[in-house]
Amino acid sequence: MTGTDIERRDWRSEFSTTQLATMRVGLPEGINSAQVRTSRAHKGYEDPDDHQHLYGIGMAYAAAKDCRQRLRELIGYSERPVPRSSRVTMHVGPHLIHVQRVGAQMPRNNLRIRLKSLSEARRERFEKASSDTYAQRPATLFDLPRSDDEQPVATWDDVAQHAAEEIRTGSLFVAYFSSTPEALGQMYLAPAQLAGNYLEFADPEPLIFRRTGQTTSSTSTKSTQTARVFAGGERPRTITKFRDD
Repeated sequence: MTGTDIERRDWRSEFSTTQLATMRVGLPEGINSAQVRTSRAHKGYEDPDDHQHLYGIGMAYAAAKDCRQRLRELIGYSERPVPRSSRVTMHVGPHLIHVQRVGAQMPRNNLRIRLKSLSEARRERFEKASSDTYAQRPATLFDLPRSDDEQPVATWDDVAQHAAEEIRTGSLFVAYFSSTPEALGQMYLAPAQLAGNYLEFADPEPLIFRRTGQTTSSTSTKSTQTARVFAGGERPRTITKFRDD
């Protein structure tokens, strides 16, 4: 095991190939779907001061809902009710999956975002699932109880026990994005840990929304049909006139 292996564990290994592939497609598709619907509602509302309260609240609900719809068929996916609320949380295996809009622009430092509001219930969930397992850090893994004249030592049994505890409890993964009523901005998926009112991320992976071939095919077919109708239409007849020299 190299020093790099000790310092950072690749979070992608927490998911199966199918789970990871589904999240890479389903999460940006869900966020884009929410963007389309919420943007339409914002434009229809026509706030006289152009406030974006309706859009912001709408995206907070719609993005999570549309992402859930796209992950439900995934093996290992589950939803857990939030006490005293109509909301549910998303889980893939033991891991908590959260969708978060960061605002109109992604911060320059995309490894850290501030949460404008954080209920006690959500704070408790984030704290429970937070993990620094994937963060870049020195090779000292554990803070073991020791006397003042003793150096910290981590045995392989300690490593195995630590890993087993993390597998049982799972970790927090966040799909976070920026957006306005006009367009989606950047999207990322990353493991996260809560620090005060901030979420801190490790090794974020960009999420990319790709339009499906069905849309392109449909547009192409429609254009072809229009061209055929035009080509098959009756052409105006003109009389040829000869010029007198």
